[in-house]
Amino acid sequence: MMAMNQTDCPPSRRWYPAFQHRNFRLFFLAQVISLNGTWMQLVAEGWVVYELTESPRALGITRFLHTFPVTLITLSAGLLADRADKRKILMLTQLFSMIFAGWLTIQGFSGSLSIWQLWIAATGIGICHAFDIPARQSFVVEMVGRKDLMNALFVNSSVFNGARIVGPGIAGIILAGFQPSWCFLINTLSFAATIYAYSRMRNLYREPASDHFKSVSFKDALIHIRRDPLLLNVLCTISVASIFTAPFVAQIPSIAKEWFQLGPKGYGSLMMANGCGAFLAAILLTLLKSPEWKKWIFPMGTTFFALSVMALAHTRTLAWAHLLLGINGIAMIATFSTANTLVQLNSPQSMRGRIMGIYTFCFIGLSPFGNLLMGELATRLDLKSAISFAGIVGLIASFALAWRIPAIKASPTSGD
Repeated sequence: MMAMNQTDCPPSRRWYPAFQHRNFRLFFLAQVISLNGTWMQLVAEGWVVYELTESPRALGITRFLHTFPVTLITLSAGLLADRADKRKILMLTQLFSMIFAGWLTIQGFSGSLSIWQLWIAATGIGICHAFDIPARQSFVVEMVGRKDLMNALFVNSSVFNGARIVGPGIAGIILAGFQPSWCFLINTLSFAATIYAYSRMRNLYREPASDHFKSVSFKDALIHIRRDPLLLNVLCTISVASIFTAPFVAQIPSIAKEWFQLGPKGYGSLMMANGCGAFLAAILLTLLKSPEWKKWIFPMGTTFFALSVMALAHTRTLAWAHLLLGINGIAMIATFSTANTLVQLNSPQSMRGRIMGIYTFCFIGLSPFGNLLMGELATRLDLKSAISFAGIVGLIASFALAWRIPAIKASPTSGD
């Protein structure tokens, strides 16, 4: 079939060319459903953990268990993503995530939900994420091809961050009037959408594996990163942000209760404020056509990400807290979404799965230690000191690393 002329496309597809691809449209609709369910479960989980323990340390441990499997597995999962059928990997990870969410649902409605059961489910879901993330990140190019990769990544980011608005808002309403188990149930059912979408995908953009591709090892990806100043600086910056700056999000239940004496709806509103900023940034980023902009957006994002965390630590006014969390959401996406795009645009096709596995290790795999550190500092000192420290370290890293990113070279993914 003859390709549709760009001027004949609907406006949405001219501005968002990723939607010209049927596989990506399936993926997009499934993500809208599933990610809202995921955020509902995360919000409900954080609230239940704090209700059961009233401990910042327990919140840190919960987030640690969600992410520590990524630390252990994701590098091998990135290698697997280069070797195996990514679509089949993703269908399996979604199926097992559904099983763990379903188990929490059953335990919740039976009235026997405990902190240990939440931690077991968090670990199981974390293992699923360890295999899912590098496969999903490197699968995007197979849905849209190289030409529309950048747009697809930013559209995907906007879906994720749109869910950070809707999901927590719905979760706050449910937590205020119903059992948290309803959030777990909705998330369980939402996985069916992604499984169905992956099962219906056809005619993916796949390159035949060469003998060289079959022979390369994980060492090649590490050597490539070490020799590429852009990749090296981006990954080092993301590592610092994951350990120090980003873990404050796990403490938002503590902030809601200890600083502002808020209930479930107030907690949900703080999460929504952060999500609104993130969604706004993600939408604006989808309109950018040139990857050269990412060189400047990334360091600006890391700087304001750290500054907003530092400012949040010193506010005791609810309106200011909402505003700062909104700014933080904008900066967070300017940091992590542009980092993702920079890494993918500068990764050779033959080792993209492995490089995205390394990126996932830096982005999520190192965060367990940050969550434990944040929880421990908040327990031994106080929450204000812990969050202030996180912001200071993030600001130092921004000026030491992010502002030193070199000019973006010709992208290896610039054409079909």
